[in-house]
Amino acid sequence: MKLTKLLTIALVLVMLVSAFAACGGDPVDTTPPDTTDPVTTEPPVETDPPETECTHRNALRKTGMDKDPTCTEEGYIERKCTNCGYIDIEVIEKIPHTYNEIKSVDGKYSKKTCSLCKEMIYTDEAGNIVTDVTGVAFPIFSVDFTAVSTLAEVSALFDGFKAVEAGTFGNIVTTNPNGERYINVPTGDYGVNKNGRFELTDENKALAGGFVLKFDAQYADFPKDRTPLLTWIVDGQNYVMLSVDAKGDIYNSANEKVATSKDKGWDSFEIVVKADGTYTITVNGTAVGAGTTASAVSTSSALKFFDNSSEFEGYLDNIVICK
Repeated sequence: MKLTKLLTIALVLVMLVSAFAACGGDPVDTTPPDTTDPVTTEPPVETDPPETECTHRNALRKTGMDKDPTCTEEGYIERKCTNCGYIDIEVIEKIPHTYNEIKSVDGKYSKKTCSLCKEMIYTDEAGNIVTDVTGVAFPIFSVDFTAVSTLAEVSALFDGFKAVEAGTFGNIVTTNPNGERYINVPTGDYGVNKNGRFELTDENKALAGGFVLKFDAQYADFPKDRTPLLTWIVDGQNYVMLSVDAKGDIYNSANEKVATSKDKGWDSFEIVVKADGTYTITVNGTAVGAGTTASAVSTSSALKFFDNSSEFEGYLDNIVICK
């Protein structure tokens, strides 16, 4: 009886517990905790846009650091961008050489000297550059009066030769009605100081060792008295190689009549001077005598055309000096 009563009590307790659970008690969460980091979304970081290359458009300005081109070097213009500092260099091509041309005595070659840089080249008749001109004779002075009018222009053509005259006649080159141009040398009352002459002074001893001089002369009026036509000045001494008188007769240094000038025509002269100072003279193609300066050609000298107070007017043309 006692056992039955205990079983009844236990059954009632079980029923009470079940009823309590069914009435809404909080269930126990037996799920294990999540230990992973939560996922978060951050906003994008703002960055500067990529830098673009400067076009220098309308921003290049000259810096003043320019260089003019020459016949030996290129030039340039420097510009700087005011936006980014970029330096732009514009290269300017070299300018052409400016050549003075002298033909060889035989006419087969040319010696060309640049008046700007003094470069010298030799060419043949076809214009090809020649490197070996051994044995070829070139004039060291040959003036084209169609290209010059003043003494300064004559002197500028040839290093070492200086063209001088007594008195000031302005432009020394005359053009006649036929269009011919030549040096006008008035003397006597025609000259400013009555002592007209045309003189080539050899300042660099180019004539030392001998030379050949060729020139043409003409007279508007023959002189009243015997007048030097060509004088060579060596070591300060004057040696009259040729002279002319009132009749137009031409004399050598020994006062020998060697020719008669053409009436208002051009006379052609050639004087060959050797290193020892001796020389020979040819007038209009004829050998007319010889002479000597009694001095070796080893120093500076000068060639003087016309030099007298006698009243007359002379002309010079085709002056060529060869070595």
